[in-house]
Amino acid sequence: MMELGTNEDLLDCSDQIPIKSISNKSQRLPELFPHVKRVVSAEQIELRKSKILITQLMQELEQSKQSYEKQVRKISDQYSQLKSESASTISQLQKQQDDYLIEKRKIQRDQNSMIDAHIKDFNQLVSTIDQFRKENINLSNQQQENKLLLSEYQHLISDLEDTIVKEQKISKAAIKERDRLQTMIQEKEPELDQIDDEEIVERLANEKNLRKQNKEQDIIINQQKDFIMKLKDQLFQKDQIITELVETRTTLEQQNGQKTVQIQELNTHILKLKEQDNISWTSQLEVHSASLAVEVKQQKALVEKLQKDIRKYQYLENNKELIEKYQNEKNQLQLQLQQMHRINNELKNNKLQNETNDKMQKLTNLLSPERKAVLRGLSGFK
Repeated sequence: MMELGTNEDLLDCSDQIPIKSISNKSQRLPELFPHVKRVVSAEQIELRKSKILITQLMQELEQSKQSYEKQVRKISDQYSQLKSESASTISQLQKQQDDYLIEKRKIQRDQNSMIDAHIKDFNQLVSTIDQFRKENINLSNQQQENKLLLSEYQHLISDLEDTIVKEQKISKAAIKERDRLQTMIQEKEPELDQIDDEEIVERLANEKNLRKQNKEQDIIINQQKDFIMKLKDQLFQKDQIITELVETRTTLEQQNGQKTVQIQELNTHILKLKEQDNISWTSQLEVHSASLAVEVKQQKALVEKLQKDIRKYQYLENNKELIEKYQNEKNQLQLQLQQMHRINNELKNNKLQNETNDKMQKLTNLLSPERKAVLRGLSGFK
């Protein structure tokens, strides 16, 4: 019996055997090589095992491929979904940014409108102050005219008083002469019978003329008395006007005190606006504050001048209306100042800006860090 060889030996031997011979005699191999049948069968078993293993590997590879493709599709779907969500988020953020810009422009327009209205009120206030200064100049000119009229008035009163004294002396002398003549007539009545008619007629005519002169003098005296009473009434009215001027002076002093406080508040508000870098509006308020300070100084000088004039002079009746007009304009100026402070406080509070900041803060808090980063990249959002 031939000795069996190993698989390697068989493989080495296969190189020495022609393939055609092997193919033709494949049916006779068991007869020629009875021991080879078992060897080939073992090799076929190994080949089958290899095929099975390869088949299993191919199946596993196919499964791995399918799993990989499935994962790839899943990742692709996730990527598409994430891309869609990102596009939606970017669109939403862009819309929110547009809404924010629209709201910001609206707030800016409202603020500009408020500032324009404030500037308009400020210009109107400046115009009122200029008109008030003109009225002060007119009042000063009127005071000078009043001084001249008062001087003439005093000279006229002095002349009238001298005339009244003279007329009173003449009247007293005339009354005394009348009494003397009446006494003399009474004494001469017994002698009338002895006087002829012509002399009686002459004496009666003289007495009649004397009575007529006395009546005329009485009328003049009464007219002078009436004129003196009118002068006294006018002096009483001027005393009342002086009293009202004193009250007006007190009111002006109080208003000057209030305006000084308002100037201090305005200066404090200017400092706050400087801290907020509101240069344009601060400069306007500084000019207005300086103007008010000059106005207060002028009013104080006017009050002092009124106090001196009240002691020395008496005002005419039309000054009362001018002072009332002056006081009404002062009250109107004070109301405009209060309105300006109210508008300044509204600008200071800036409720619209605070509400917008709150909305943007809430919107920012809702965003994730990644979306915040995306939004910063889109519009410089902070």
